[in-house]
Amino acid sequence: MKVAWEVIQQLVDKGLSGREIAEQVGLNKQSLYKRLVRNGVRLKTNEVVLDEKEVVAKYESGMTMSEIAKEHSCSTKPVFAIVKKSGVSRKPGNCARIHHTFFEKINSEEKAYWLGVLFADGSVGSGVQKTISFTVAADDVEWVERFKKAIGSDVKITFRKNKWKGAAEFVVTSEKMWIDLNKLGVIPRKSLVCKLPVIEPSLMKHMVRGLIDGDGSIAKAQRQISLVTGSEKVKEQFGEYVNSLGLEYKVAKGTCWKIMVNAENAVVLGDELYGGATVMLRRKFVQYKSKLKGEGVELREGCKEIGLDVARVFVQKYHYLSSIKPSKTFGWYVGDVLCGVAAVSSCSSPSVAKTVFGQEYASKVRELHRFCLSDIVVKNTASQFLAIVLKKYGVLNPNVWAVVSFADPAQNHEGIIYKAVSAVELKTEQKDQLVVILPNNTVVTGRQDDMIARVESAGFELSQCSLRKSAGKKKFVMFVGTKDVRRKSRELLSCSKC
Repeated sequence: MKVAWEVIQQLVDKGLSGREIAEQVGLNKQSLYKRLVRNGVRLKTNEVVLDEKEVVAKYESGMTMSEIAKEHSCSTKPVFAIVKKSGVSRKPGNCARIHHTFFEKINSEEKAYWLGVLFADGSVGSGVQKTISFTVAADDVEWVERFKKAIGSDVKITFRKNKWKGAAEFVVTSEKMWIDLNKLGVIPRKSLVCKLPVIEPSLMKHMVRGLIDGDGSIAKAQRQISLVTGSEKVKEQFGEYVNSLGLEYKVAKGTCWKIMVNAENAVVLGDELYGGATVMLRRKFVQYKSKLKGEGVELREGCKEIGLDVARVFVQKYHYLSSIKPSKTFGWYVGDVLCGVAAVSSCSSPSVAKTVFGQEYASKVRELHRFCLSDIVVKNTASQFLAIVLKKYGVLNPNVWAVVSFADPAQNHEGIIYKAVSAVELKTEQKDQLVVILPNNTVVTGRQDDMIARVESAGFELSQCSLRKSAGKKKFVMFVGTKDVRRKSRELLSCSKC
């Protein structure tokens, strides 16, 4: 449709926006703007004057461009222009939040400590991507979680297997943080050449504690605190710090430097580093108290909700299926150490839910998707943990009446812990299942494709393994909710099986 220019001009003069003009004259926006450009017309805009320093500060603190624009009632275009002009590293669209300026000034215990940790167990990228990585043994995943919280990030922790044991890895991208860490001495390929920065003397012990928690050890036999480093400069700086406390140390040189503080000197150093500390690797603190001071440390046990990332790392190490889907996840802690995980989710298939109360109440049923514990927990912990999980889940989800779970005889699981929490075994007709026995006697179960993948991931070929039949899985139902709800659920279950 041909629209006279005079009509468009009148609407422009009235101050209408491009979208409003296009709607009124029946043109798409692209055609309209071509006409405007040809006639040398530029639409008026209600421009918002933004404080560039304020915009940059908000962006570096973790706000997205969209959030900043919304706060100032403007489009993202001027915000984008300011960020680009400032030279601040732009985050990809799906980048998680992070306090980019966390290491700009080392002015607190927490910042000094995590700087020391990164000197030990951290690394920064040397390529185009300005990455900061923190990798530890999988058992210390909670330590990584605390670092995540400190820098305000929600980037996922990943789990990878190596030759010895699993590792938890956290990688985040931030050019600002990368630059600040470089200035402080955390540089690419730092192991042999790094040196500690000069910081406020009162904060030095916190940075050293971070070093010890990462690259140090505490031994009982020699009553010793030691630090291992590949950097001669760090060796000298650590020695100077020990001397500043009036203490003596010894040095051994192998492939790396080992600086050792022994006997009473070690106790004094431990008191200085861990006494009154608010951030530390709990495992090292326990070693300091028990191995150097001969004191017991009361480790409280308890259950609390945890993030899916933390649960996933634990499940990959301790559950024979090594995977977990989105669930409500709970952790069992001994002190600060995660020793168990329970995950409750929707049922794996509609038929699983229907077999409890029937089709009408299938929505009232959930499944205990994963349940596993580490080897260090004491007897009866499993049933205690499960009972608390069921109680907590019932409170959080009052519309859920029952949780089902399966016990796999092929994995020597007979459902004893389910019976301990008054679960009811459903007498279903389970067919025998085919299982794979690896050369190391590990039993692999599951769907055929999953079993083949797990055999290969274990480093074997299917031809090296043996096959056998095993009894099918046993099915149990556990009741949640108030006492009245549990009683009614049991009655309903009995009726549905009549």
